[in-house]
Amino acid sequence: MIKGLRKLFAGVSCLLLLSGCGESSTASASSSVKDAETIANELLPVFDGTEMEQQDADTVKKLLNVDDDTVTDVIAYFGKDNPDDILIVLGSKGSDEAMKANDALNYYLDSLKSSASLYSKEQLEQLNNAYVSTKDIFSVLIVAEDGTAAKKAAAAALK
Repeated sequence: MIKGLRKLFAGVSCLLLLSGCGESSTASASSSVKDAETIANELLPVFDGTEMEQQDADTVKKLLNVDDDTVTDVIAYFGKDNPDDILIVLGSKGSDEAMKANDALNYYLDSLKSSASLYSKEQLEQLNNAYVSTKDIFSVLIVAEDGTAAKKAAAAALK
């Protein structure tokens, strides 16, 4: 069941990569990138024992269906051997855009839950313990085996 979801995720990722050929965008505010990176670096220890791979910002924007007017910074990691482990930090231009980014993260999480409900109770349980939050211009999605630790770390990182 998990293998089926992994194949589905891999297929969607490949399609997104292929459809994303062309210009790549760069972050417009370097200070926000540093802050988004700092938040992500504070959250990565939650995935202790899991090798996390950083994802391409443009691919993640397409996956979340957000554009450069909404999201200026994207720092995203997925578990190398466990794609159920997810960390996405989005930096936005302002609070209205951050709420749009939050909505995109919630929609993405809901779609993952919908798929998992068909295939894997274990994955669904982990997704049900996911944490999505927005503070100022930053939005975070964290899906980790230890949902309680993930929520605590995200709340602290967003202070």
